[in-house]
Amino acid sequence: MLKLTIIPTPRFFENFSRFVSNLCDMSLVELAGIGTSRKNRPTSANANAVRLTSELLRVFITEAVQRAAAIAEAEGANQIEASHLEIILPQLLLDF
Repeated sequence: MLKLTIIPTPRFFENFSRFVSNLCDMSLVELAGIGTSRKNRPTSANANAVRLTSELLRVFITEAVQRAAAIAEAEGANQIEASHLEIILPQLLLDF
């Protein structure tokens, strides 16, 4: 069976933490790119929430890669392609 191991580095968690913090600092209006007259309210993310979100994302991606690798192996492919991810995505989203 084709197995891919993903080992996140501390740098990954730092970058992801900054990314989530930046998203939390933006309002939904800013994220959507729509202008508004409302004032922006500062928002921050708890460090534990960022760690939990990082871990959830890591598990989600690892599971997606492993499922796509199983499909690729069943089809006799040596690489995971977008079509393999398209096959596993509906069930993966339901499972999470």
